[in-house]
Amino acid sequence: MTEQHYEWARAEERALARYVDPDDLPSEFKLSPDVNRLDVFVEGKGKAIAALLYQQLCEQNIQYDLAPFNPRTGVIQLIRKPATILAEKRGTCLDMAILFAAMCLDSDLLPLIIVIEGHAFAGLSLTRTRRDEKKPPKALAWDKGKLVELSVLQELIEQEYLFVECTGPARSQKALSSQAVEGEEFPEKLNRDENGLMSFVHACEAGREQLLRHTRLVDGSANPNQRAFLYALDIHNLHLKQGFEPIKDETSVPIVVNTVERQINTGGGAYIEGSVREHGRR
Repeated sequence: MTEQHYEWARAEERALARYVDPDDLPSEFKLSPDVNRLDVFVEGKGKAIAALLYQQLCEQNIQYDLAPFNPRTGVIQLIRKPATILAEKRGTCLDMAILFAAMCLDSDLLPLIIVIEGHAFAGLSLTRTRRDEKKPPKALAWDKGKLVELSVLQELIEQEYLFVECTGPARSQKALSSQAVEGEEFPEKLNRDENGLMSFVHACEAGREQLLRHTRLVDGSANPNQRAFLYALDIHNLHLKQGFEPIKDETSVPIVVNTVERQINTGGGAYIEGSVREHGRR
């Protein structure tokens, strides 16, 4: 992990949840203290709060951009931290999906990250919050916080989950054109205004269309207007029950060996080594 970016090893799919960290959010990405969250939730449940968070993103003048250059592209992906997105005013689809998921979690909503071939977006529960202990529908379909069955998400659209195209608040006039390109008619390209932004209503429609019309199974028949569904991640479950809690920059875990206490910087993860010797011995 660098000062400005998270370093995600793409083969470690569940580890993506480590970078959804509400504690990393600048105030610009938090629900305004002037908003009574309980009142908003009563009026429109999670969707109403998500709409407010989405609007906050739209007001930050973020530009849609490529991921930072990395010589290990394909193995390691650099993900901009929230403060970096705010400072640079730039973000990829994955940057924005992780940021929006962190904002939802900060407001007690339960977010998902959905990864499809070449793209990522977010979802959130419409019926449960972080304070609920009831299991989600189709709980047995999830494998340790990860779902690979596309049909489960499709079945639960608008019943349990709302899906949001998170590039919507990232401005683009050409890269994400309002004019669909033949053979690449993907929802993130459509319904953008003169500023290159997508309204929350259109972002929700795009999220729904991504899953119902423009996503296929990995081994499904090829279609130029569809991308393969890879997986969805239940962020709250991964944090609390699967050991993928957010990584902190300066996390150290005390290790005791023969009554000698040592501090080993773990980067927020478990420390594993073949043997740990007492200080001064070889």
